[in-house]
Amino acid sequence: NDGHVCPGGAASLRLMPVDSPCRYDWLGIHEEMLRDTVRVQAYRDAILGNRDLFKGRVVLDVGCGTGILSLLAAQAGAAVVYALDAEPECTAWASQVAKANGLAAVVMPVHGRA
Repeated sequence: NDGHVCPGGAASLRLMPVDSPCRYDWLGIHEEMLRDTVRVQAYRDAILGNRDLFKGRVVLDVGCGTGILSLLAAQAGAAVVYALDAEPECTAWASQVAKANGLAAVVMPVHGRA
């Protein structure tokens, strides 16, 4: 076997080289996390249930991935959310997701490391 399969559901499985761990620039890993509704709802409830902690604040989402937590922080009233990720694919996804949800003026994707 010259590779291993990274998780992400049967529809999104793809063979990755053995010397390449499951990377966060692979959309399948994010798909798996987003499909975990218990996890996503817990984050949503924690963030939106504490709007007073976010209103008017500057938020840094380190390792933003697709930007789901950045969106929630923006919806909770953050003045600006810096969506930071080391993977350029992730900041591109976060940008697209913010635009699609009308939050591009608040969510600012940044490619880099913390």
